[in-house]
Amino acid sequence: MTAVSAIIFLISARWNHLTVLIFNFSENLRFGLASVLSTILIVIVLSVWGLMQVVVRDDKLTQKTISAR
Repeated sequence: MTAVSAIIFLISARWNHLTVLIFNFSENLRFGLASVLSTILIVIVLSVWGLMQVVVRDDKLTQKTISAR
């Protein structure tokens, strides 16, 4: 509940956060929508994580090449 209470302050009338939508759908027993949004959130997080791994891996390769000279 602590994590949810921390994000409550970030909600505005114009924007809804995905985690808050998931929480609201699960509270209203709409588990189908909550699971779809959870899957979308997992895909987004894994995509960003994979992109960051590619960026960091290329940077380490460049550093090894530069330091070998």
